[in-house]
Amino acid sequence: MEGDEILQTYKDKQTLAKVMELHEFMKQFSYRTKRSSGSRYYLICVVEDCTWFLRSFRINNSNIFKIRKYYDIHTYSIKDQVYERRQGMTKVVAGLILGNYVDTKRIYTPNDIVSDMMREHGISLDYHQAWRAKIKAVKILRGDPTESYQKIPGYLYMLKKHYRGSVVNWKKTEENRFLYAFVALDASIRGWKYCRSIVVVDGAALKSLYGGTMLTVSTNQHGENYCSSYYSNKNFRDAYVIPVEPLPCESTWKIPREVLDEVVLPPDSK
Repeated sequence: MEGDEILQTYKDKQTLAKVMELHEFMKQFSYRTKRSSGSRYYLICVVEDCTWFLRSFRINNSNIFKIRKYYDIHTYSIKDQVYERRQGMTKVVAGLILGNYVDTKRIYTPNDIVSDMMREHGISLDYHQAWRAKIKAVKILRGDPTESYQKIPGYLYMLKKHYRGSVVNWKKTEENRFLYAFVALDASIRGWKYCRSIVVVDGAALKSLYGGTMLTVSTNQHGENYCSSYYSNKNFRDAYVIPVEPLPCESTWKIPREVLDEVVLPPDSK
């Protein structure tokens, strides 16, 4: 990507911007936007009087952006370079480590990030920078845990509407902070009559920003002595014969305005 005249094109301006963010990180410098519009994208170095710049434009009426000129020579001191490259690093590192958080069972710590960035990219990070990058990466993949609580009323409304006969309830504090939610699907309620009234209660600690415990209640299906002699294969099939169809795509949900406007804040931090 070096030279005065280059012909590189990108599918849109956003893609070009992401490429430049990664390039900034790899080259260990910082730029700023001098001009940006629907048809132009012009970058210069953050250091005053530095000669580095990039000019690009949109091709005709398409979304494609083409780099017209790119001058990849910096004219500033090493001191300026070291200082400026520290800015805006978290966002780029988060993009590089996203794949390490797709599998929720994998443990990838800030110390792992520090080691990988030095080994793979020659970039030195401290623990706090790596921690912020981890938080940002997880937020990109799974959303903001604080904002997700606002979706609870709509989600539970759809559960109750889609699975008619289900028992769905939730409660919040006087300060609008989430307290608990209870869900018993209609299929489970109707299947209960084929089970003996013996239940197993289990709790799983939620390892998230706000913590909490997920409680599950179920019957035991293994062994006649534990459940009862009448727990035959037929009764087992009858208990689970009622199908449970998944909720439709969220983009198709029709939720009343009063439900959407319900204010739900996250619980007090653990």
